[in-house]
Amino acid sequence: MLEKYSEHYHISISTSGVANSKIEISTLKKIDAFQISLYASNMEKHNEFCANNNSFEKIRSFSEQLKNNNIKFGYSFIVTPGTYDDIENIVKLAILWGATFVKFGTMVAKGKLENNNKYEIPLEKFENVKEKLDSLKEKYKEYIYIETINKHDSQIECGAGKFIWYINEYGNIYPCAMTESKECMIGDITSDNIIKHENVDVYTMCGTKCILM
Repeated sequence: MLEKYSEHYHISISTSGVANSKIEISTLKKIDAFQISLYASNMEKHNEFCANNNSFEKIRSFSEQLKNNNIKFGYSFIVTPGTYDDIENIVKLAILWGATFVKFGTMVAKGKLENNNKYEIPLEKFENVKEKLDSLKEKYKEYIYIETINKHDSQIECGAGKFIWYINEYGNIYPCAMTESKECMIGDITSDNIIKHENVDVYTMCGTKCILM
């Protein structure tokens, strides 16, 4: 995929950061950016969440590899009632490890989480989260870009199928990673005409399957 499309498309990869250390540098440099999932600034808490005792150290090692080769990378972090106090620590860690961005998001009690709202920031506390992130964005603007949260309990402004694709390990193309099913497949990278369905109406096509909707 990289050989065929890296010169024509912006390619970014969202990853756990655990299984990437064996990829050749020449291949890594064809990717525009890596977004790595962090679940805590503390090694024990992060590894416990991932159920992997080596996850935190492997992320640190992979981040160092990307930094040393001038490859853009950053982290994503989900703010929940239990992780709220870790927000600034995540920013500091991202700066320490050489990231250029950190993205914050929240979970909403919809889709698979409809009956489990323990990870959702309550509406009355959402403004506190937003104010904290806005403050940190200003405080650390000379060191890192912080993507903050703008909405609570709302559908995302989705560009799936139009501005982004999700391509799985078999080369099948879907509007986004949340829609990996046969009926939502819009093409594959092995075909001459890789896109079978253009101008996808993602809300009609996959809205009932998306955990964000």
